[in-house]
Amino acid sequence: MKIIAPIASIMELRTMIEYGVDEVYCGFQFHSDHQSILVNRRPNVSANLKNIEELHDAVEIAHSKGAKLSITINSLYYTKNQYSYIVKMVEAAITAGVNAVIVSDLALILFLRENYPDLRLHLSTTSSVFNSESIKFFEELGLKRIILPRHLTIGEILKIKEKSTIDLEVFIFGQRCMNDDGQCTWEHGLENFAGEGIYSGTGCYMNYKFKAFAKNSKTNSLKSLERNYTMEWLAPRYCGFCPLFDFVKAGIKYFKIPGREEMSPQHRIEWAKAVNGIRKILENFPDDRDKYHTIAKEFYKQFFKSSCFKTHCYYPAWEEEERELWNKPSLSPR
Repeated sequence: MKIIAPIASIMELRTMIEYGVDEVYCGFQFHSDHQSILVNRRPNVSANLKNIEELHDAVEIAHSKGAKLSITINSLYYTKNQYSYIVKMVEAAITAGVNAVIVSDLALILFLRENYPDLRLHLSTTSSVFNSESIKFFEELGLKRIILPRHLTIGEILKIKEKSTIDLEVFIFGQRCMNDDGQCTWEHGLENFAGEGIYSGTGCYMNYKFKAFAKNSKTNSLKSLERNYTMEWLAPRYCGFCPLFDFVKAGIKYFKIPGREEMSPQHRIEWAKAVNGIRKILENFPDDRDKYHTIAKEFYKQFFKSSCFKTHCYYPAWEEEERELWNKPSLSPR
């Protein structure tokens, strides 16, 4: 089991490694106009290493401690004008010695495969890979790891793993978005509009109202619904500790902590420490699911001084019906 966590500074990198993180991922600023170019999904200065020199230092520190470092170039698409910047960025990252580049855009993947055939590529969750057939497609393109979407169910993830040979990476703890990353065209980092009283953050943070006319044979009725943004969807402790047992048993090795921009470094470090603690529990009970679950829930309660709530499970509960489907060989490919 490998723990993968985000960083945005050298200090955070050192602390993450101290708490048992095996890999880190980050963006980095290549020049002062970085934010306007939007080469990754977290363009804010605060979510990225400050410059190429800091990236060099981060790679050197990570490798000296036996950890790996990947960079993100994972926007959903790019214009031709952006490619000259991306080329310089990729070549600088290769020189720095990064272990992989996390990508999403198909055109960029083809470009990198053609021009940098030895560069290791991981597929971002923003590519929305929902089944084993799409995984085969990207594997044939030379991708080495697939980061699965956040809202696949436990059974779906296990079925995908059963039908795949490529390394899979799943989210294990932290924030959980209500939307599908790959279908979301809101760019993070637009809070400069907040000063104009429009909104702060992304489109997900906007409150709205809508009205719909429902028609039937007898009468027309007017229905209205108001949607208010709440922190419930972005709760800082969505937990995937329970399904970790089944994921590891199935052969999934890589477990990701999100939050490169939204939460503070203190939150991210706390999450990494918690995931490392749960890894140690799993190592002690590798063959006893019930025992592991009991101790994992107690660990959560003691670590966070809070009870374990079903509403904050990172993955939908593994209901009995889904467990039965998982055991049926006739289940259609996922």
